[in-house]
Formats: sequence, C-alpha cells, structure tokens
Amino acid sequence: MEAEVRDILTRAATRPHIGLALAQAAREIGGMSELQIPERTDPARVVDFE
Repeated sequence: MEAEVRDILTRAATRPHIGLALAQAAREIGGMSELQIPERTDPARVVDFE
C-alpha cells in the first residue's frame, strides 16, 4: 500500500493541478467514481508563503 500511495503522490506532484491528479489516480484504482469534478482551464499558480 505504501508503494501505491508513493506512486500516486509522485504522479500528482508532477502535474499542474495536484488535486485533479490525485482524483485521477484514485479513479484509476477504482475509487471516486461518483465524484463530479469540473474541468479546470486556469493555470496553476505559485503559492507565496510570506
């Protein structure tokens, strides 16, 4: 299970929208089938923590 989670997080971190990437990864393993996620067209933004 750890390897599967690590794979999901690794793939998610390399995509522009991490939340959408996690949702796609969950769909690929058979979860979240009823969750409706609208398509995003806005670019990813850099977070400023200052």
